[in-house]
Amino acid sequence: MVLGSAVSALVLMGAGCSTSSPTPAAQPQQETNTTPAEQTQPSSLPQSQNNSPASSQSPAPTPAPTPAPTTQAETKEVMIANFVFAPASITVKAGTTIKWTNKDGAPHSIVSSDGQFAASSVLSNGGSYQLKFDKPGTYNYACGLHPSMIGTIIVQ
Repeated sequence: MVLGSAVSALVLMGAGCSTSSPTPAAQPQQETNTTPAEQTQPSSLPQSQNNSPASSQSPAPTPAPTPAPTTQAETKEVMIANFVFAPASITVKAGTTIKWTNKDGAPHSIVSSDGQFAASSVLSNGGSYQLKFDKPGTYNYACGLHPSMIGTIIVQ
């Protein structure tokens, strides 16, 4: 035990402590709530915000989001005027909706030439019919009342 006391005295003297008032070797030190990063980096934040981890004190700026490809179905217009479909032929992506609008004084209808899609009812002036084309292919159609009026939809 004498050797242990001598070593303790040397350690205390080497640390600049006096042996005149013996101090227990396992005296608890005052605890602090700071991390090593907070001890070495001064902060201009109020003290109440200093207790959070350093990484949450100044979050990295969020980059602007990159626009995602449009998933909303697109609609393309086909006008019926002067006994003509305009455009007479249209190429669209799968999932596109075609909207026919009658701008003529005469009634018209849209009928698939080979039964690939349902026919519209008779459209009077201002009337419209729309149909979504999900499957790639070529769709030929005509006016059910005026068979010389023809059109084509190409779906890719």
